[in-house]
Amino acid sequence: MMVFCEENFKVKRLNEGGGVTPGTSYRKQSPPKHLGEVQNLQLNCKEKASVNIGAPILSLADRFVEEGKKLPHGEELRKCVKCQAPAQVQKNILRAICSSESCRYDYCMRCYLPSHRKAQDCSVLKPRTRKSGGIFSKKCKKNLRRL
Repeated sequence: MMVFCEENFKVKRLNEGGGVTPGTSYRKQSPPKHLGEVQNLQLNCKEKASVNIGAPILSLADRFVEEGKKLPHGEELRKCVKCQAPAQVQKNILRAICSSESCRYDYCMRCYLPSHRKAQDCSVLKPRTRKSGGIFSKKCKKNLRRL
């Protein structure tokens, strides 16, 4: 939050008589100041900005350490697939739940899709269906002749 003081907006005039030289329609600019003469207007400001200090922002490594302390036996931590925050992995059912308040993604550890009710619903465990025909079909032979 930035606070503006009246001192920030004060303009010093070089000439008290209007500041305009004869024959021109602009004011004279003041000569450049040396760095030693520049004032820190934030320190001279009478009003102080109120800073709300909330919970400290933790780094990703610190968040993993904090979540690791709360971890029950038989579980582990991994990065959430959506937000990279720590996620608790339940090994016995291969399920992970993100610990971030804003995410809370509950997902399957095999396919990373939202959690399934049954293990058989996971797309990784389902067998692939092959297209009929294959390399011995008429269509495939026709395409090979075209090459």
